[in-house]
Amino acid sequence: MRSPYSPTPTIIEAAQALYRGHGVTDISRNDASALNLNQTTAAINNIIEKSNDFLRILSIKSNHDVKNEISAEKIRKLLNINKRDFLSIIHFLKEKNSISLLNDDYDIRITALGIENVYELKKNKKFIVIKFLKTEQMPVSRDGYDFMYYYTLTEDNKSINHNFKIKIGISGTLLAIWNNQIPNRLIYNIKILEKILFRYAINNIINKIENGILNEYEELTMLSDEYAECMFKNLDDLIDPENSIYEIEIFKNKKKNEPLVKNEIGNLILEKRDIINARFNSLFGIKLFTITQERDLLNLLKDSNTEEEFIHRILSLSNMIQCLNNQGLKNLIEINSKTDKTDKSINLFEKFFIDRKINISDNVKLYRSIIDLRNGFPIHTDSDKKGRLLNSYKYLGLEFPIKNYNNSWKILLSRYLTSLDKLDEILSKELN
Repeated sequence: MRSPYSPTPTIIEAAQALYRGHGVTDISRNDASALNLNQTTAAINNIIEKSNDFLRILSIKSNHDVKNEISAEKIRKLLNINKRDFLSIIHFLKEKNSISLLNDDYDIRITALGIENVYELKKNKKFIVIKFLKTEQMPVSRDGYDFMYYYTLTEDNKSINHNFKIKIGISGTLLAIWNNQIPNRLIYNIKILEKILFRYAINNIINKIENGILNEYEELTMLSDEYAECMFKNLDDLIDPENSIYEIEIFKNKKKNEPLVKNEIGNLILEKRDIINARFNSLFGIKLFTITQERDLLNLLKDSNTEEEFIHRILSLSNMIQCLNNQGLKNLIEINSKTDKTDKSINLFEKFFIDRKINISDNVKLYRSIIDLRNGFPIHTDSDKKGRLLNSYKYLGLEFPIKNYNNSWKILLSRYLTSLDKLDEILSKELN
């Protein structure tokens, strides 16, 4: 007579299921006397949790049908479960009569009891199913690679949105570091790199779902300071992103991410941009600054300790400087004077204030110098561009060559904040 299923078995029940079939002498060889009971309990709880995840994915992949044959090995790779835990999971689920093991290749079927178990596991809980659709390699303007992963989210059998995507970028510097960790230089195989970065994509998505902060478009740029160690070196465990499926529980009491360690200048810049937008809108009916990418905002709040980081930081600052309301500025300029339709960002910004006989030349020169620095750093071989770049170093107050990247980054942020303070002062006078 089969025992009723408990989705959270007791430690004793789980241990019995895991060790059933082993003799007393087999178990005694595990150095039980040296094991801490808490460690043993934690290990068994870990297997229980992974078994529940495994069973839920099996149920989805089999369409809740006991006749469908599924590769347990593919689910193992999907959930990134090591082979030792995998064997324990298969043994545990088999002992609980949740699966049928069909052959030595670990092809399995979910049982009727297994389907019941899934319903019990999901009772009074909410889950989101993530299904990946396709991947695209994206063009880049820097040394490195970018991949875009497209996916859908489904909650309670209702599609939430069909247009979710996440872009994962990796710098050339980090790629070179990983090359020494991956055998046979296979890191430069685009398909393998796509699969490795997919692991980071799914981890990022899951983390943001669990913390309630997922956006329709996410972006992660991986640099050597945070990702020097490749976490997915076993190439045999990689999977194709297309049609991969995950199921994530939506927790009622979500833990929010720890706040970023923000540098104070970055905070002040973000606050000042918001103030300027409010003043500009009061005066002219539009916001001056448009929304920039989340990556650029995050880079503004970080330090810069290497050349690689400095390149990405000045790229983000340059992007923020050029994220202006071009169409709104064109409309305002055309009230007073003609403007070239090809003019964008800084040119429009300059013309707008010239029309109002307001001297904004220092701001314009600063912004163009930062953009020149971004376009030419670390140094351009073209003599004309090299000369212009060196002039930018001098104007911005940067040493050449740069020795302290974090100090140089703080100088740029300080100069940009000063320019915003001046702009805010001008708008305040206009309002008064």
